[in-house]
Amino acid sequence: MEDRHAILLCAGVGSRLQPLTQSWPKCLMPVNSEPLLSNWLSKLQIAGVNSADINTHWHSEIVQNFISAYDGPVSLSCHFEETLLGTAGTLRWISGSKLVDTSVLVAHADNYTNLDLDTLFNFHNSHLQPITMAVFPTQQPEQCGVVVTNEEEIVIEFQEKVQKPNSNIANAAIYIFDPEVFTFLQNNPKIMDISTDLIPHYIGNIKIFRHDGFLIDIGTPESLIEAQFIDNNFSLNARTKFSNRLISMKFNNICEEVKCLASC
Repeated sequence: MEDRHAILLCAGVGSRLQPLTQSWPKCLMPVNSEPLLSNWLSKLQIAGVNSADINTHWHSEIVQNFISAYDGPVSLSCHFEETLLGTAGTLRWISGSKLVDTSVLVAHADNYTNLDLDTLFNFHNSHLQPITMAVFPTQQPEQCGVVVTNEEEIVIEFQEKVQKPNSNIANAAIYIFDPEVFTFLQNNPKIMDISTDLIPHYIGNIKIFRHDGFLIDIGTPESLIEAQFIDNNFSLNARTKFSNRLISMKFNNICEEVKCLASC
């Protein structure tokens, strides 16, 4: 089996989730009393991912404590950003210290989804485009990045959060990038954001993967509450907790706050 690598973007501040994120990182928000990142680590394990890089920024010490307690088969590396680099800037920084010679899964880990990553990897290997973008239908296209495709499911237009979008097919912020994309990033240091800078450059060279399950951006109290009521039918096999007792107690408190919100 091919080596599989992932980069999980976990540095978001989560300003719309305040006051919860004043004391807790967004990527570890509880979904049914499990840290969101546990869902991603389980998905990586099931997909046979060998290693993953995780960037941190907001409450990085809590994310680092969580990662250090993980004892599963995926080799994890943590990268602290004192100043946020932008999503594409993070990819350039991480890939600059290593040879990228295989396709890489790149995902915003503050999304909650039942997307099958093994199927996504296999789909990417079935075509010749350098980027696979997971997409899903949305009822709120003006709040998303949306794509227009041709008959071959290649992206020919991309719009990021416009008032009257030309499509309701939303970018899931889950991609697979070939090595050439990382070479492009190294050679173009002004590219800082995946959606607004990198994706427009690759219009005509992005194949979409249609996800027909659920995907929730855990970015607001409303979406966090919505996630609590979804029957994921997914067995976590990476039930990582925290090695620090005080952090574990803080997580339990956050769980209670979310339960209270969900029951109101």
